[in-house]
Amino acid sequence: MNNKFKDTVVGTAALLATTTIALTTNSHQVKADNKENTKQINNNSTSSLESTEQRVTKAESNVNDAQLEANSASRNKVLAEQKKDQAFDTLKKAKENQTKAENLVKEAQNKVNNKEIGEKQAQKAVDEDKVAIDQAQSQVDEAKKTADLALDSLNEAQSKVTNQEQKVKDAQVKVDNTQKIVDNTNVGKIQTDLDQANKNLTQAQSSLDEENNKLIKTRVAIDNSNEQLKQGKAELTQKQAQLDQANEQLKNSQEKANKANEDLTANENSLNQLKQKIATLKSTEENQDKLIYGTDFINLVKKYKEENRDNWGFWSSYPDLAEVAKKYYEANFQGYKPTKADENTYYTINNGLIDKEAIKQMSLYAASLLNPLRISLGEKPILVSDASIEVELATIKAYNDANQGFGHLENIIQDKIPKEFGFWTEGESIAMTTNSSDLKGTRVSLADLKMGIRQAIAMWVFDDNDQGYGHMTDVLSLRIYKSEDAAISIDKFGIFHFNDIVEPSEDGEFAQ
Repeated sequence: MNNKFKDTVVGTAALLATTTIALTTNSHQVKADNKENTKQINNNSTSSLESTEQRVTKAESNVNDAQLEANSASRNKVLAEQKKDQAFDTLKKAKENQTKAENLVKEAQNKVNNKEIGEKQAQKAVDEDKVAIDQAQSQVDEAKKTADLALDSLNEAQSKVTNQEQKVKDAQVKVDNTQKIVDNTNVGKIQTDLDQANKNLTQAQSSLDEENNKLIKTRVAIDNSNEQLKQGKAELTQKQAQLDQANEQLKNSQEKANKANEDLTANENSLNQLKQKIATLKSTEENQDKLIYGTDFINLVKKYKEENRDNWGFWSSYPDLAEVAKKYYEANFQGYKPTKADENTYYTINNGLIDKEAIKQMSLYAASLLNPLRISLGEKPILVSDASIEVELATIKAYNDANQGFGHLENIIQDKIPKEFGFWTEGESIAMTTNSSDLKGTRVSLADLKMGIRQAIAMWVFDDNDQGYGHMTDVLSLRIYKSEDAAISIDKFGIFHFNDIVEPSEDGEFAQ
């Protein structure tokens, strides 16, 4: 293989000599390097051989150690089996002694039972036999104790035998595994490694030739790159001009972005102002008047609600509920505090009929008073819907057309409205308030409407004992048929009507 390596180097030098002097000089340098590489590969092969021999020696040593451990475990197993046999012998002797003692007890007992012996002789025999019995019993106890000890020794010996058998198995596994290492590590494998090293040397020489060829190609590539560099400089000049143009566009875009940020800031300021208005409105809403009631009232209503869960509407008279409710009646009746906005908001009444927006605001106000109380009683809050407003408007118009002031018209709420809309009302609550006369005419403020609504609710909820709590159960939805959609309005006589709607029919206008 060394001759082949020499021929290859000379051939390579001749090839490089036909190119340039500089390349020939590089070729001589490569030959020197290749000699060093050959020496290094041979050294690596020798080192690999020595390392392999060391692994074989170590593996054989491990086999000997494992075999010694296996031999020791075998000897321990023999000793354990001998102790086991001794324990068996001891147990056998103990059982024989126990049998002898038990026979002595039986024999003595037979003597006691023998009636042919005279009374004195029998007594003497009994005494003698009792001594024998006691001695025999003591021997029995001692024999049992010895047997128990022997049995413990037997169990311990058996455990030691089992442990030693396992150690023998473990040691044998080590012997087998170590032997496998010795079998797999041999001189043949070392020769294979050496052949592979020589093969790698040949491949390295081939790679050297390939790299020399690449060097020639690299020289050509450098010349081409120089030409491309000239062209690249020209392109760079062109790209610089494009960059300047892009920078100008960026400047324009930045100016537009700044303008957009200014607009965004203005929008954010407007949004903050709007949020402030919403917060002000929310604060105003939270601070508006609410119904006043306590847990004593809530607890009593819940109690009688359970008693009357199957009652469609009216309750019995409950003096204790009336007494508690009366405490809150006056405060709620006189508790309205108008705002400037409500005092300056007016609605027009045309032919005794107020418009939908007024009904909506009235109904929302009534819901704000009643919903906290309904929720405290475990009922659903009022939802003012388009349907409930339409039903309320049609109800008031029907009352106005009938020229009916105070009192229920069943033909309207139980017949006309259900046929027209597909709804029927759970109940209707009507009330005249202290300012009812001021609500008639053609123009009325929202403040006057709200004051009348609060007074009407105070009468319905806290002063309804003489009416069997029918109004209270209506507006608080305490009846069998529960309602959510409701609305309130006034007729041409200034009287308030509260109606809630339930059970839409399949073909009514507001069925969906």
